[in-house]
Amino acid sequence: DVYVADKSAWLLSAMVGNMPSYFNASQVADMVTRMLDTKAVCSELGVLEAIANLLKTDVFRSLVWSQMGVADRVFRVQPRTAASPLIYKCVFCMWMLSYDEKIAMELKSYHVIKKIKEILSYSRVEKVMRLCLTVLRNFLPHQELCEEIVEENLLESVQALEFEKWRDQDLYEDIRFMVQQISAQISDMSNFDRYLKELHSGALTWGFIHSSKFWSDNVLKFEENGFSALKMLASLLLNHGTDAQTLAVAC
Repeated sequence: DVYVADKSAWLLSAMVGNMPSYFNASQVADMVTRMLDTKAVCSELGVLEAIANLLKTDVFRSLVWSQMGVADRVFRVQPRTAASPLIYKCVFCMWMLSYDEKIAMELKSYHVIKKIKEILSYSRVEKVMRLCLTVLRNFLPHQELCEEIVEENLLESVQALEFEKWRDQDLYEDIRFMVQQISAQISDMSNFDRYLKELHSGALTWGFIHSSKFWSDNVLKFEENGFSALKMLASLLLNHGTDAQTLAVAC
């Protein structure tokens, strides 16, 4: 019975989350494996609720995150079509994970900022919005995630929320605060400096710093230091080991 399985998973995971000292790593890992087993009868929401409970405690957060299938369960939620409870638990898991510095950086490979942007676009549940803003706030101190927040134009997405009708007036304050925080990061972050950093990495990715507007705004800066930026760009184009995406962006 799905209902019984969901409630059992929730109860056991809640015990781990609230009383971690009564459990060991092996027991928790086994619990996660059983929940994610294809033969398990738990619903999608039931599994995500249990994962959220387990992530509440920093004692086992890293262990739970490292278990095969956990990341997929969190990030497979589709904001366009998923029910609100599923979206909320998805964001809740991101929130818990954002408190671990190492895990927070790993979330970049799961396109976490794009996922949050999607949720901000398709959900209008107040507690989901509030949690998304909290996650973004936790991400801002991490430079790479902060850069991605700027690249994905989250500022526009957050600004749009201010024109929605919310019952909770405090949410407007949260939105304005986040707008100020992202705006400050954009002001501090030189687009050309970001471009140079990416050139030095040897791996270019699509974004604003490869747009025609960026080039028109910064054309004179390419003449600085003996056209060093253009020389680096040329070397990437001539290097046979340069990956296909970098070549496409460079062209």
